Amino acid sequence: MISNFRCDQNVRHCISMLKLGTRDLSNPLVLRRFASHYKFVVAGGGSGGCAVASNLVNHGSVAVIEPTLHHYYQPMWTLVGAGIKKTADSRNDQINCIPGQATWLRTSVSSFNPDDNTVMTLDGGKITYDYLVVALGLEVRFDKIKGLKESLGTNGVCSNYGPGNADYTWEVLSSIKSGKLLFTFPNAPIKCAGAPQKIMYLAESHLRKAGVRGSCTLDYHTALPAIFGVPKYAEALTKLAADKGCGVHTKSNLVEIDGENKTAVFQDLDSGELNSESFDMIHVGPPCALYLFMLSPL
Repeated sequence: MISNFRCDQNVRHCISMLKLGTRDLSNPLVLRRFASHYKFVVAGGGSGGCAVASNLVNHGSVAVIEPTLHHYYQPMWTLVGAGIKKTADSRNDQINCIPGQATWLRTSVSSFNPDDNTVMTLDGGKITYDYLVVALGLEVRFDKIKGLKESLGTNGVCSNYGPGNADYTWEVLSSIKSGKLLFTFPNAPIKCAGAPQKIMYLAESHLRKAGVRGSCTLDYHTALPAIFGVPKYAEALTKLAADKGCGVHTKSNLVEIDGENKTAVFQDLDSGELNSESFDMIHVGPPCALYLFMLSPL
C-alpha cells in the first residue's frame, strides 16, 4: 500500500506523525487518500524534482514519488567539507520541500512502463500519469573503486558525497599541518562535475589562512583529458589551479585505495600504467551511475 500524503498547509504540523509512519485516515487535516492517476508524476523529491513539481502544480494534479523523510541540499556539502557549514544546515523535512498543492507518495519507484503511462513502486503500487518527469539523480557508487568503501571515513580518506561524509572531510582538513592532499575526479558520470575541484580550492584557502600552505601540496587527478569538460571553463580553471599552486594530472584515474597504508593507485588512461601515490588526505569524487532498475530503456 502506498502512503499518500497531501502536503498542504494543514498537514505541515504533522511531521512528527510522518516520521513515525502513522496514518490517521479519520482526520482529513492529517492524511488524505488520493487517486492513483495524476496529470504529472515526478519521480524523485530532490532539489530538481521539487523545483519541477513547484512549476507544474498550477497546470494540473501532481504527485511526487520520494521515499525519504529528509531532504538534503547536496551542493552545500562542499561547504560542510570546508568547515563553512554544518550537515544539519543542508537538511530539511521532506514535507517542507514538496509543494503544498502536490501529493507526496512516500515510496520508491521499481520500474517505468511508458507504453501504458505507468510507474510501478516497490510496495506493489501502480501509478498512472499523463506526463512523467524522472528526477531520480544518480546513485553514488563507492564500491566501484577498490578499497574505497572500506576506507571511507578513516585514515584521511574523504568524500563530500553522501549525508554525513563531509563532516569527516573537515575533521581531516582542519587538523592538517603539513603533508600531501589529493583530490580526484572519476572515469564515470558524477553528480556535480565541479564539486571535486571546489573542495580543493576551499582546502587551499583554509591551509593558507591557517598558515600551513607552504608545508602542504595539493594535486588534482582527473580521468578527463582536461581539468574540466567544458573548454571555456577549463581554460579559466587551469589558470586558477596554477595560480593557487595546485598540480593537475589529466587522464589519471583512481582505481584503488589502501587506507591503512595511505596509498592511492592511479591508472594512466593513455598507457594503462599504474602509479601509486602516498597521501595524508584524499578527497574522492566517486563514480556515479543510474539506479539499476533504470538500465532497461524507458
